[in-house]
Amino acid sequence: MARRKLGFALKLLVAGGLFAWLFGSGRIDLRDFAAIRDGWPWFVAAIVPYGLVLLLCALRWRLLLRAQGIEYTLRDTVALTLVGHLFNQFLIGTTGGDMVKAYAVAIEQPGRRGAGVMSVVVDRIIGLLVLVLVALGAITLNLEAIGGEPRLQALAWLAGALFAGSACCGYAFFSERVRSHAAVRWLTSKLPLRERIVRLSEAVYVYKHHPGVVLAAVALSVAVHLLVVLTSLFLAFALTREPFPWATFLFLIPLAQIAMAIPVNPPGAAGTGEWIYQSLLPFAGVPQGGAVCLLQRFVYYAWACVGCFCYLRRKSKVARAMEAAQEDEESHEAQQRHEAQGDHLARSVRDPGPPAHRHRELCERVDSGAREA
Repeated sequence: MARRKLGFALKLLVAGGLFAWLFGSGRIDLRDFAAIRDGWPWFVAAIVPYGLVLLLCALRWRLLLRAQGIEYTLRDTVALTLVGHLFNQFLIGTTGGDMVKAYAVAIEQPGRRGAGVMSVVVDRIIGLLVLVLVALGAITLNLEAIGGEPRLQALAWLAGALFAGSACCGYAFFSERVRSHAAVRWLTSKLPLRERIVRLSEAVYVYKHHPGVVLAAVALSVAVHLLVVLTSLFLAFALTREPFPWATFLFLIPLAQIAMAIPVNPPGAAGTGEWIYQSLLPFAGVPQGGAVCLLQRFVYYAWACVGCFCYLRRKSKVARAMEAAQEDEESHEAQQRHEAQGDHLARSVRDPGPPAHRHRELCERVDSGAREA
């Protein structure tokens, strides 16, 4: 737990340092926001598509829950999605929004605890994979721009590698032939927390028998990411009157979102998101990338205020979910320490050291060497 708090504090320091550097170096110029006086209708309009993003995310998660045999009303699913969004944007403890959602379901489904948690994990995995697909599809609309810029070519190759690697991992996981291979079973038996990992993998494996649910989740994810791109486009329109190739946003924004979803980011990708947007959007002819990300953050905060209302109505349930998440984290750490001690003991039994007479000889040589010195 202490290690997790230390990591959380380090992330906050990184976020603060990045903001200080972005503003101090002029990469984010406060004068850019003066354009909002004329472009404010675009800023207000950007709130609408992001509201639809959260609604579609709730629908996707509800589909994945139902495949696990967990029935949740649309109202409760939307409310928990908004609460999770609130926790992802603001620094409320060390428990992220996804964990709050997962354990809010888990405490109500004690017999399906792993299934509830894994529905959130699968929801995030599908979202990330579709982000890669959208970026790959957008390459066809940006062949000229990508062909003339080596850095964009590198990003295109990275997107292709991510998709190929994900496809291979998915095939290996869902293939009966691979899962039943002796080497795979042996490797699984050696993993730390193996019993928990096996239970969770079984919860994920359920989706192999629900292809319709997976396809619907993928379709919803495509709509989600197109709406995220639309949100960013509206915010760019609010800041600049100069024409720019908007189709390039379909390639760059998904890549930015993938980078911002990496767990090492501070909560809400504060600081890192602005740096990523400032690095990518100039390729689309929008030099105010960091400012676009900051405006996008205010759009997120607007919907987080709605999540705050949902949180206050479900405060006790969320508090129990946070407590359950922390207890599970402490249990994981304790089990890892126990398994590490068991492995050390097993190695000491297999290799008890030199026999007694060899040990005495070694000690005598050390003593004689010390006397001669």
